[in-house]
Amino acid sequence: LDLVMGLQDLLHHDGYAVTAVGTVAGALELVRAHRFNAIILDLGLPDGDGLEVLKESQRLDPSLPVVIVTAHISQDRTVGSLKEGAYAYLTKPYDREELRHTLRRAIGVKDLAVKVERTEHLLSQSEDRFRSLVDSATDAIVVADHRGFILSWNRSASVLFGYAEEEVIGQSLTLLMPARYRHAHQQGLALMESTGKGRVMGSVIEVHGLKKDGTEFPIELSLATWKSTE
Repeated sequence: LDLVMGLQDLLHHDGYAVTAVGTVAGALELVRAHRFNAIILDLGLPDGDGLEVLKESQRLDPSLPVVIVTAHISQDRTVGSLKEGAYAYLTKPYDREELRHTLRRAIGVKDLAVKVERTEHLLSQSEDRFRSLVDSATDAIVVADHRGFILSWNRSASVLFGYAEEEVIGQSLTLLMPARYRHAHQQGLALMESTGKGRVMGSVIEVHGLKKDGTEFPIELSLATWKSTE
């Protein structure tokens, strides 16, 4: 109890909000009901093994760092807790500065994981909005990579060219153009690869497209390019 109170005082002094509990049952109840930035865990609790708390916290939130502070120093316990996902293992009597630094690093890892999760969520939302906008457009929109292979297209493109999406994904853009345009297309890709610029980028040109059934038809073509981080 004195050790817990001393640890609480230390952490409060460092500006942390601390919730303390002395049993496995109480700790399990807490981790299931609340979100924490880090857990400091003793393995030797009066009603069971602290590893139960570690396993449950990892199940609920694998990014939640758990710092083990305990008198149990056998190698099996040390390796066992780290294998179960503990962030670090400190033995009693613990060094105050070592604990401070370990906790600071652990919370930094958690903060980074939260930021990554938020960023992924925002990117996912942005991508969903982009796809919805593209798919509902009345103009045919075809997205290809720097090599000219089709990555995606919208419903209007399917109607215009007569292909289902699964028929064209991964195919060359030359699938959609008459043979007489293909050499110029390859030259344009080479120019983009070497200079990052294309002769007709940003302008609208009148060309012919090629339907699945071999029919040619006139189209107005607008080209744009961008770089992704992937």
